[in-house]
Amino acid sequence: MTSIFKRFYTIVGNVTLEHVQEINKNGAKWAASIDKVAKEEESVEARFTKLKIKGAKAHKSHKDPTDEQEVISLQFLDDNEVRIKSKHAHENGTSK
Repeated sequence: MTSIFKRFYTIVGNVTLEHVQEINKNGAKWAASIDKVAKEEESVEARFTKLKIKGAKAHKSHKDPTDEQEVISLQFLDDNEVRIKSKHAHENGTSK
């Protein structure tokens, strides 16, 4: 498989951007949103080197019922795969 986006971070875990594209109706938009959120995090958090996508299917947030948009959960990890932070990516490229 070829990489869809140029990035410096590495995606780890079982879910890839390709999975996100295949499973969601607007999959290409979701994949671009995840990449945008990750690149923004790269620019502010030097420890962030690995991204774990916590499920390919967009869904309503279980942890933030006030978030009315569907989300894909992301974990930002360091070189040792220790979690630095988590965020929800939205289809429109925003995150929370």
